[in-house]
Amino acid sequence: MFAIARSMRFFQFKATRLDRYIVSCYDSAVGGHFHRHRDNDNVGAQHRRFAVTINLNQDYEGGDLVFPEFGRRPHRAPMGGAVVFSCGALHQVMPVTKGRRFAFLAFLYGEADAALREANNAKRHGNAAHYVPGSDLLFSEPGVVSAEG
Repeated sequence: MFAIARSMRFFQFKATRLDRYIVSCYDSAVGGHFHRHRDNDNVGAQHRRFAVTINLNQDYEGGDLVFPEFGRRPHRAPMGGAVVFSCGALHQVMPVTKGRRFAFLAFLYGEADAALREANNAKRHGNAAHYVPGSDLLFSEPGVVSAEG
């Protein structure tokens, strides 16, 4: 959490909320990759401000993160390291060519964004999961980042 707190200080943003976290597996046996996309381009994700991807292993080839609008340079954090970026940035995960890449993926946002998320509940389609206010706090009190932050 310390690295995330430092990143948020760099971006002059106070992350107080966490939207969905998963462990993802990109497997070379099935050409594991993720096409170009933005993480906040639909009504259910407009509140997302920053994406966090933490590499959980290093015994794979390929699978690098690329931001096509900024060139072809691949980005790969070391095992246990994170890449934190704007959810509005177009990005993709290149195909894993050997082994399996495991990554922890999460999205951060703040108090104003939580209000947008709640307002967007009314725009969600029938069986789409609805946001439950307060279910997403990073810390026990809104606005409290950590002793380091």
